[in-house]
Amino acid sequence: VFDTLSLRGVCGPVTINLLNTATNFNGNLVVSKITGSSITNPILIKGRGNTVQSSVSPIIRMNGVGHLTLDSLNVMGINNFAGFGIHLSNQCENVTIQNSTIEVGITSTLTTNAGIVASGLTTNATAAGNNVRNLKIINNRIIGGYYGIILNGEASYLNNFGHQILNNTIERFYLYGIYTANAENVLIDSNDIHRIGRPTFTTFYGYYGITSRNIRLTKNRIHDAGVGSYTAYPITFSTSVNLAGQESQIINNAIYNVNTTGINYGIYLLTSTDGFRIYHNTINVDGGGTGAKRGVSFSITPLNTEFRNNIIRVSGNASGTGAKHCIYVATASPSFGSNNNVLYMGGIGGTINNVGFWGIETPTLANWQSTSLKDSASSARNPVFNDL
Repeated sequence: VFDTLSLRGVCGPVTINLLNTATNFNGNLVVSKITGSSITNPILIKGRGNTVQSSVSPIIRMNGVGHLTLDSLNVMGINNFAGFGIHLSNQCENVTIQNSTIEVGITSTLTTNAGIVASGLTTNATAAGNNVRNLKIINNRIIGGYYGIILNGEASYLNNFGHQILNNTIERFYLYGIYTANAENVLIDSNDIHRIGRPTFTTFYGYYGITSRNIRLTKNRIHDAGVGSYTAYPITFSTSVNLAGQESQIINNAIYNVNTTGINYGIYLLTSTDGFRIYHNTINVDGGGTGAKRGVSFSITPLNTEFRNNIIRVSGNASGTGAKHCIYVATASPSFGSNNNVLYMGGIGGTINNVGFWGIETPTLANWQSTSLKDSASSARNPVFNDL
């Protein structure tokens, strides 16, 4: 079917319905550019619960495809699969993947293992390139992989924009839930990101954005990263210089049940990260051990950044000897705003259990307020969650 479409093209909207037989199709699919597809001539593939399975990567390859929707299809790696479930490259645009299950295995620790990948090579998850624009990933279940979703563009934020990652469950990945590189104007909303049931794991990133700007992370739940000794950065930006009026947004997310004896920074901004709006997030930090624990951490001077109406709770479960802070700002900033937050320090153990750091230690909320001149209307009361 796809060979015919690629050869002959289309002159109107096309819908392809697979038989409703819950069949397992063994083999790989390659979907190449289809002449005539457009906004007015879209292509819809309705999988209707059927499964495409293979031990060869990528299971589905989209090569220069435009205006195509893949709906209700199961994509499954078999026989110790360690490759890519769906791979997009070569100027794909306006592709939608929805209502599907992509399962790529929960035992591999190889970087070539991922659920949905946009990269310049079918053998390298992080290869730059003009891979895909305006990709929608909606209401899927993505299981396993070193990465759940990884989207790469080109240097200077080129050709990796307009994406929407909405209402997905991204689970049992090894290291990264969602990873973007050289990306801008991306909405990541209402996803459930966790590692419940992953037998082996390492450092935990729910979302990791490198050289990514105008990213909107909203209403996501990032939780249950595993019990053990590992480093955790549930939301991380590295090199994200946002233009005025196009600030990245981290709004109304919940981070909880990250039970590690290692380092745990709920929100972590490092290496040239300017222009953020961080509002209405709930971050519960717990876990013992020697690793540092921080609700939010700015490793650089946070310019044009607002931190308001957030709840940070470093719980009494954080009983290890590592230094603990609700809010950590390595270097004082003249354009950092913070207020109307809950900054509760309930950690015990060790010698540093402080509300904040503003170039110097600020043990209590009053110390933080007088030193930073921030958070005049904030509280240090225990928020006492009903359920986590």
